[in-house]
Amino acid sequence: MISLQKKILASILIVTAVSVNGQSEITPRELGVSEKMTTNLIFPQPIISVDLGSAGLLAQRAEGVQNILQVKAEGPSLERTNLTVITQDGTLHSFLVSYSEYAEPINLSVQEREPDSYRSMPNGRRVPTEQIKEALEWTRSTDLTPLRLRRNSNGISLSLDGIFIHGDRMYLRFRIYNDSHIPYQIDQFRFFLKETRGTKRTAEQEVEILPEFVDGDLERFHEHVQHTLVFVLPSFTLPTGKHLSIEIMELSGGRDLSQKVKNRHLLKALPIPIRIK
Repeated sequence: MISLQKKILASILIVTAVSVNGQSEITPRELGVSEKMTTNLIFPQPIISVDLGSAGLLAQRAEGVQNILQVKAEGPSLERTNLTVITQDGTLHSFLVSYSEYAEPINLSVQEREPDSYRSMPNGRRVPTEQIKEALEWTRSTDLTPLRLRRNSNGISLSLDGIFIHGDRMYLRFRIYNDSHIPYQIDQFRFFLKETRGTKRTAEQEVEILPEFVDGDLERFHEHVQHTLVFVLPSFTLPTGKHLSIEIMELSGGRDLSQKVKNRHLLKALPIPIRIK
């Protein structure tokens, strides 16, 4: 993966692995793949990160779902390589992949708890410091709007109208307005670092950025009321060919929204005028 992906993962995930000697060794699972068949890896949790050890290994999430990874070889010349998958619960799944003309099994269910997996905990469970609380309140109340990116879907409007920075954290402010007569309940509100798609099918590389904190009610957006949400993320910029994808999914509904944020948008971030202690 690129260094930015590693930096983000390192800043938001604490990997814990304990053994008798104070160390832990991962024994990857063996996996055979072919260019003639697609192997489906079925995980118990949504996939947030995929790392492919070789350009000759192709992988993509199955359309319409978030827990199935489809894997195949680009050709018979694929040399032995590795595949790493991290799921939303923080579990790391490791595979050693080899070419097999007739890959079996083609549908593999990956168990929730494997002895060869690491567990990790997002920092978002910590209580925000007084300075972070102060920065959140300032971001929510300021009239400054350094940018305005908007998406609409069936009466639901999502607007990113503020990106602010304080220390090594970035504060993203969203305005959500429900113009329908039906309350809107969020199932997922997620941030992904993604590659900009080309014309040729390539190995998908994406990393979910887990917010440290969020200010605002994520449970329900009542009709004809503007709601404000502020998310705290580790500070970053985007390299060429990457964008930040913001994805919102409605609980038991179809009013999903997605917003693409480019590096030029992030560079419009304004400083929060609070002294760093």
